[in-house]
Order: sequence, then C-alpha cells, then structure tokens
Amino acid sequence: MRLSRAWTVASKDFLVFTRKRYILYSIVGFEVFVSIGLPLIISYASRKPTGLAILPSLITAFSFWFIIGASLIPVGIASYSLIGEKVQKSLEPLLATPTTDAEILAGKALAAFIPSLVANFIGASYLCFSSMYLQPAS
Repeated sequence: MRLSRAWTVASKDFLVFTRKRYILYSIVGFEVFVSIGLPLIISYASRKPTGLAILPSLITAFSFWFIIGASLIPVGIASYSLIGEKVQKSLEPLLATPTTDAEILAGKALAAFIPSLVANFIGASYLCFSSMYLQPAS
C-alpha cells in the first residue's frame, strides 16, 4: 500500500468537503457549541451560590461531548464520502484507477479523521484558553 495514493484520495475528498457547506457547518457548529457553551455555562453557574458545587459535574459533562464529537463527526464525513461518490457517479472511475481497495479506504479514513481531529483540537484549545479567564464570583 502506497500512502501517496491514499493521500491523493484524501485530498480529493478535502476539496469536495470544502464545497459542501453543510459538512463544514456540522464540523464548525458542533465545536463552537461545545467550546463556547461550556465557558458560558460555567460562568453562569459560578455566579450562583449553589453553582460551585455542580461545576465538577458540568466540566465532566462537556468533556464527554468532546469525545462524542470526536466519534460522530468522522462517521458523518465518512458516510457522506462513500455515499457521495455513489450519488455523484464518481465511484466507478475511482475504482477503475490503479489504487487498491486498501488505499482508497485509507484515503477516505484520513479525509474523515483529519478534519474532526483539527476541529476538536481547535475547540479544546479555545476552551482551555477561555477557561483560564473565568473567575468565580466571590
């Protein structure tokens, strides 16, 4: 298996994903919801007298959503990648190329994994930097 051929398949899928706005909206929207929602909820809860007691459970709950996002986003992208090839009638020409099935699947997996990894990293880093500035009310 040659990784250059798998990367060629992945780069073609990256171009398709940038043209499909709903794929970009699903990746960005989920991460924005989780990475901005957590600091807002923590900030709101820390201002309540009983809010400090529930902060550990809130942080655990939103950490769980980062794990869910890391698994759901690639599933959606990968399913669109394979079904989109079939709908656009570009699957048969792809299978006629000299790439092996393993190279095609590796390219599709890379195309699904890399955007979600980057989105989760950006969302988590924003969450870490924004949480540093949250000050509980005294």
